[in-house]
Amino acid sequence: MIDVLRPLFPGALAPLAQRLHAGPAPGGAWPGARLLEPPQLEALLRRYAAAVWGLQGPAAKDLRAAASAWVLDTLGVLVPPVAAAASVLGHVFPVDLEGLCLDLAADGRVRGIYLGGIGTALPGAPAAQRYAPLVWQHWAPLFAALEQVARVPQKVLWSNAARHLEAVLEQAVRLAPQQPAIAQDAADLLQAPLWPDDGGPRANPLCRPRRVVAMATAQGTESVALHRECCLYYRLPGEGYCGRCPLDPRHRAPPAGRRPDACADAPDAAQPAGPG
Repeated sequence: MIDVLRPLFPGALAPLAQRLHAGPAPGGAWPGARLLEPPQLEALLRRYAAAVWGLQGPAAKDLRAAASAWVLDTLGVLVPPVAAAASVLGHVFPVDLEGLCLDLAADGRVRGIYLGGIGTALPGAPAAQRYAPLVWQHWAPLFAALEQVARVPQKVLWSNAARHLEAVLEQAVRLAPQQPAIAQDAADLLQAPLWPDDGGPRANPLCRPRRVVAMATAQGTESVALHRECCLYYRLPGEGYCGRCPLDPRHRAPPAGRRPDACADAPDAAQPAGPG
């Protein structure tokens, strides 16, 4: 674990940050830029689809669900330490895709991410500045490459990213209630339809409409926000709809008069602008 993260991930939380490293990568690690080479990325996705999901031959023709699942796996390695550092400590790790390396397991999953340096402390900087390397220099090119190779819509991948980011920031708010700036980060990143940029604001790809439905829980009926997009997990062998899937037949017809959240009027961010 990177030393600056140790106070944030003690005890049972430690595994959430143990796969992000600063320093030399092990032999055989992939340069991040290799993920932007279509033949290499396709080979990796096919390896992952076969080893993890048993998708081979005709069953592996459609890689959309496997690509989304691979992204979800990788987000679990990247988002907890990077978001905690950015929002709790004001520390920005150098996570631009072309400046890091990935240690890949035989099945194609990411075992570790190795950064080229320790990053920069930017306490008090706007969320857009602290998260720009992650959003525009890592996710944006990676998601564009995955759409090209696997035909998975970028809006699905951005929804995956927003889901992970939201969960981490919500946990951080609970663990550090004395830092209201964390909740403000969540609002700026996930609810603001426009992303501030030196060249003028652009569509925020993390901000997408969400439907709210009535859902029965142990405490009674509650209003629950569904995921922004379906992650396609239900298309994988042995899987089904998750509890907040917008494609679940139980949720497909929104109640009359129900409106999406604040991002409903946002510009379409499925095709975000390139790195800034």
